[in-house]
Amino acid sequence: MPSLSSFDKGKKSHENKTYQEDIDCGNAALDLFFDTLDKNWRGHKKKCTKIFLMGNHEVRIRRAWELGDATLRETMRRLKPDFSRFDRVIPFLRPIKAGGVMFAHYAPNDNSGKAIGRAHMILNKRHRSFVVGHQQGFDYHEQLTGDGKIIHGIIAGSCYLHEEAYKGPCNHHFRGTIILRNARDGMFDLEKWSLTRIIENFK
Repeated sequence: MPSLSSFDKGKKSHENKTYQEDIDCGNAALDLFFDTLDKNWRGHKKKCTKIFLMGNHEVRIRRAWELGDATLRETMRRLKPDFSRFDRVIPFLRPIKAGGVMFAHYAPNDNSGKAIGRAHMILNKRHRSFVVGHQQGFDYHEQLTGDGKIIHGIIAGSCYLHEEAYKGPCNHHFRGTIILRNARDGMFDLEKWSLTRIIENFK
């Protein structure tokens, strides 16, 4: 939702961005994702539960509804993100547990509400296996608990091919996705896939 970004508002680069283009682009991306699943894995509807975790960029819509003018609200009534093909949509920062692992867009600091930026710090604060996105790159840490369990902390928040202009020359972060194999009671076997590897294997 770059059209609703408060960081770019007033800049020349923000002039040509529109709410409709943002919604159309996001919905087209979701259509491509699900159409690809339908084409290549017909059993996914029975075998998978697809969960969408709201992020801070989706929250821009709610904030704009509250603070925007009447013209924008009328446009927002007509045009909305289409999450209808997900089984569940989870509100921003509400954790959801699967396989004993907690998932959220990010883990907020209890005092500031801002994202905890390192995996080991998430474990120190939450004391359980936790996976978040939000932040570019990949950060991983594991700890052995007193009862013999291994808890994992993962930050993996960049699964795209483009470069982010605001990062300048520092766009060498990990781009890809992760799979948690054999997830049970918060423990799992971690499998890491870069986009380069995915493209080479599935093009």
